[in-house]
Amino acid sequence: MGMNREQKYAKMELRGSQYNRNWKSDLSSATCNDPGFCCLSIFCGQCVSFHLRKRVLRGDMTRYICCNGDWPCSGRCGESSSPALCLCMEVTCCFPQSVASTRWAIQDEMHLQNTQCDNCIIGTMIAAQYLACCCWLAACITGNDALQSAAQLTDNIADLLWCSVCACMQTQHKVQLDERDSNPSVVVAPYAAPGPQAMHPGGGAYPPQSAPYGAAYGAPPPQQGMAHPLPPASFPQAQAGGAYPPPPQAYPPPQGWNGAERQGASLVQRRPPAPSRAACLRVSAVADFVGRSPASERASEALLLHRQQLHTSSLNASVILSDTETCKQVVTASLDKTLALWELAGADELGGGSLREAVRITPPGGPIFSLAVDQRDQDGLPNQVFVGNHGKQVAAWVPPKTQLDSNVLLDDHCGWVRALAIARGRWLFSCACNTLRQWDMSRAVPRCVATVTIDKGDILALVARKDRIYAACADGSLHAWSIGKKGELSEVAVRKKAHGERVAGITLRGGLLYSVSYDGCLKAWDADSLEIVVDRASAHGGERVHCLAMGPDGLLYTGGDDKLVRRWDPSLLQPAAEPLLCHNHSVRTLAAGARELLVSGDKGGEVAVWKV
Repeated sequence: MGMNREQKYAKMELRGSQYNRNWKSDLSSATCNDPGFCCLSIFCGQCVSFHLRKRVLRGDMTRYICCNGDWPCSGRCGESSSPALCLCMEVTCCFPQSVASTRWAIQDEMHLQNTQCDNCIIGTMIAAQYLACCCWLAACITGNDALQSAAQLTDNIADLLWCSVCACMQTQHKVQLDERDSNPSVVVAPYAAPGPQAMHPGGGAYPPQSAPYGAAYGAPPPQQGMAHPLPPASFPQAQAGGAYPPPPQAYPPPQGWNGAERQGASLVQRRPPAPSRAACLRVSAVADFVGRSPASERASEALLLHRQQLHTSSLNASVILSDTETCKQVVTASLDKTLALWELAGADELGGGSLREAVRITPPGGPIFSLAVDQRDQDGLPNQVFVGNHGKQVAAWVPPKTQLDSNVLLDDHCGWVRALAIARGRWLFSCACNTLRQWDMSRAVPRCVATVTIDKGDILALVARKDRIYAACADGSLHAWSIGKKGELSEVAVRKKAHGERVAGITLRGGLLYSVSYDGCLKAWDADSLEIVVDRASAHGGERVHCLAMGPDGLLYTGGDDKLVRRWDPSLLQPAAEPLLCHNHSVRTLAAGARELLVSGDKGGEVAVWKV
């Protein structure tokens, strides 16, 4: 999907403030570095632009997004199905933008800034285009032949400038990509660990400095592993009692500095500010990711056990009722207004198996939009499934009964019940429109004990843990409430504009909250403060992402409009293995079992059961 205005401003600000590396070759010398490629760029610019964009993507066209996501239509042009064709159309129909998008992608990857000479050349080229446009407007308004001739001349000059600068620019890109491919260290790694830091003695003969060691005087820090650089051969060892290094008496104390205040002052003033919880989570995620084996080795090969058309319309919700060695049961709900229980039989280590329909019902108030399992087997009772429907109600179903429980009907909702969640085995949460309701399940018939209304945006997804309930909304925001010992709710965090479009799903793992959205992004948040920890843009090639689930194998699974189920390492949201491909339609639901099952359902009503 294309970036919204805030994302574009944030990226422009980042480029201006934190990009501090220089191009391998500036525009003025690019032609001399590779004259042959520059000539090729002049006569075959579109082909060169196609080649360079593919090199930027390292040959992986599944990462391609039209114009690198810089336009509102980006991600909506069918790139995932025919990326090569879409790139051909981009370089042919939007050639200037294709060159600019490639340049920005290279700058973002390697944190490159333009030189003043580059900015001057590019600015002159753009100014010439504007001048030609103004001349043509003046000629059209006045009808003056002299102005028309001047406009034609200005237009030719602007075109000549563009062709020459564009060729130099593409040559500059090629030289930089050659440097990247031959020297991988030029690529800026995300969340790189800081370099070694120098410690200062607290009782020295010089006052504390507010800047890092040596920064205030322009001197570099000592080499890593050495307290001080080695003295020159001519250094007299007898001074200062033969000790080395000499006390830094050359540093002049500031006015008003009292030597008696030296003790402890430097350590106090040099103490760095406490890092935020989100920063600590980033460091923890990096350590977790680096400390384990590569994701491709950790991820076991997923085994497709069964695929079948179970419904005549799109899947709305699915849950795994049982995932034990002897019993595997799945519940699905669809826009065809049916609710079904399926049993997997005949599966072994080599796959196979079949889904047997245990029961299918068409409950009143359908279709059903949400499901939640109330685990009661530990109390000697059969598990029950709460269902939220189109009829503004929450009902209870104890499979494999052929009817819903007529005694449990939770109404008073203001709209479709989009999501359900259960906390502590006692509190049931339901949402309709912009209202969240809390129900006490300790009673025979759950009773509503609290109602919370948010200012804007329908609630589309819920997830809960023992002490907190989270909501994802249609306006792209995230909300969090704490659950007290007696069940009282208190709002503790709100993240406005967490996504550019509606948030389709959320899930939890440890201290992280994961979210997916129609804007194509997959993000990880600090579950306490809702501060961003990891942002994975274009998680499904720019297509919408509809659902996610934390698998029993410890990987994060997402499904989207590209018809794929993608697997991610939850630490840094890096791809953990090849995507799972078996659906012919957009993947709409994902459900994970406790032992080994993963269930995916698509828009066409087809369901796939995986062993992960």
